[in-house]
Amino acid sequence: MRFFAKVGSRLKIILNGKSKIGVAYSRTFAPSGKADLTGGTGSFLAARPFGDNIATSSDSVGVQGFYRLAPRLQVHGWGVYTRANAENSGVSSVSDGRGGVVLLNVDGDDRADIVYAAIGISFPDVGGEGNLPGILVGLPARVTSSNVRRERDTSYHIEAFYRFEVNDNISITPGVWAVVNPENDSRNDTQWVWLLRTGFNF
Repeated sequence: MRFFAKVGSRLKIILNGKSKIGVAYSRTFAPSGKADLTGGTGSFLAARPFGDNIATSSDSVGVQGFYRLAPRLQVHGWGVYTRANAENSGVSSVSDGRGGVVLLNVDGDDRADIVYAAIGISFPDVGGEGNLPGILVGLPARVTSSNVRRERDTSYHIEAFYRFEVNDNISITPGVWAVVNPENDSRNDTQWVWLLRTGFNF
């Protein structure tokens, strides 16, 4: 029987009308082949630090918040630390950071530390009420310490966007971002993404 389990809790702290901080904790368990510790973001190794053939549990602590410096200027950020635990032993297919895999031996007591974070600046109501331009710089999920395989470099996510409020129900957000050192490996070329998102609120 295959299953995925997750438990957690959240705490939100409102410091004043200009700022908020939230803290969250979660514990997960996934059988072999089902682990995804980073929700599809960051590197393949960060999502499955012990590869495809090892059941994995994890404990994660996240912090996020914002501070409004002025009516049209706020700083926001978040960060997550995850401790991953191998739950069985064996040979597993582990990401090599270049689009392939390597076969590595994993012991049942192996551990891996994963971190990811971002900080950004946004400008509420600039150009019109409801509009939101902003920039963001982030560190995609990265394995910083591991008994199995660590990553050689650090990725950087750089993003700019402008959410334009067409009316109370529709918004359009053009944006662009770049990922430098994808898969936390400087041998990989920088990736560029352009997008145009439409939001509906009814």
